[in-house]
Amino acid sequence: MIMIIALTIIFLVAVAIKTINYGRWSAGQGNWRGAIGLYVIALLLLALPAAVYIYNQVV
Repeated sequence: MIMIIALTIIFLVAVAIKTINYGRWSAGQGNWRGAIGLYVIALLLLALPAAVYIYNQVV
């Protein structure tokens, strides 16, 4: 079980890094609204699974 959680975390962090880098590139191209949207997606990508995990441990 711990191995599945660890692999999921590694995958989610890798996807978030890729999304943040794409947001940086988008901002460099002048697309600020798109960059902010990508940053929000990356934040949610990391925050929602963590929140669900914490919720399931508490309840």
